[in-house]
Amino acid sequence: MFIFLLFAGVFLHSVWQAYKDFAFYRDNDWDYSVDSGVEIYKGDTTDKCARMGNRDRLVYGHAFMLVVSGISCLVSWLLWDSGTIGTTP
Repeated sequence: MFIFLLFAGVFLHSVWQAYKDFAFYRDNDWDYSVDSGVEIYKGDTTDKCARMGNRDRLVYGHAFMLVVSGISCLVSWLLWDSGTIGTTP
């Protein structure tokens, strides 16, 4: 159950970040020259060159994070619900 709650929390956080980013650019008339402050990296988080651009982050980065966290949440729920995880033999 803990694994499911962890992935559910990550998914909800991803939804919240995507909503904030989407609302920011919607309110600014889709002006991608202004940075919303949300950072998503294409690779190493210590390399500032790996930071995604504003439009790429909104279109691709959030979609990728939502898909990965959503699938992880779903798989952990299905494993927990089937009794594979958390049962003692």
